[in-house]
Amino acid sequence: NTAYGRYNFYVNFMQQFDLNPLAVFEEPYESPVTTPDLYEEYPLILVTGVRKWGLFHSEHRQCPSMRQLHPRATSYLNSKTATKYGVETGDRILIENRYGSCTQHVEIDDCIKDDMLYVDHGWWYPERACDDGTYFGVMEENINRCLPMTPGKTGLGCSYKTQLCKIT
Repeated sequence: NTAYGRYNFYVNFMQQFDLNPLAVFEEPYESPVTTPDLYEEYPLILVTGVRKWGLFHSEHRQCPSMRQLHPRATSYLNSKTATKYGVETGDRILIENRYGSCTQHVEIDDCIKDDMLYVDHGWWYPERACDDGTYFGVMEENINRCLPMTPGKTGLGCSYKTQLCKIT
């Protein structure tokens, strides 16, 4: 039995790198717990990589049928959090943290935990000119502008779901 009631696989290869061969929870290096001062300045937990049916990472934005279903980059907030910030579905917000900023439109969704911001990723606008200064909108609405492109201690991934941010 495991403490969490789930399967836990022992990965021998992790020991070669002095890493725990069993998966364990570690508090993120940026969080309300590990960086309370930063949390005061950026009081929302940013969760990126929201998946929408028909879109795959940054692909299919150029397909008319997919753009009809998903016309723009969208962030999702709980209604309580949205009320706190005075935003409603359809409003455009500025998302900021110590790494950068971008803009997206808001959708209210009470499946989202309070004080969290779930954000679409991989956005660009193929209908824009490449020389308009936004590089097809990537420099405006792509949440990657708010991520530290630094891998975790295993070197196998970045912190896509644990950044702190604020919105206006």
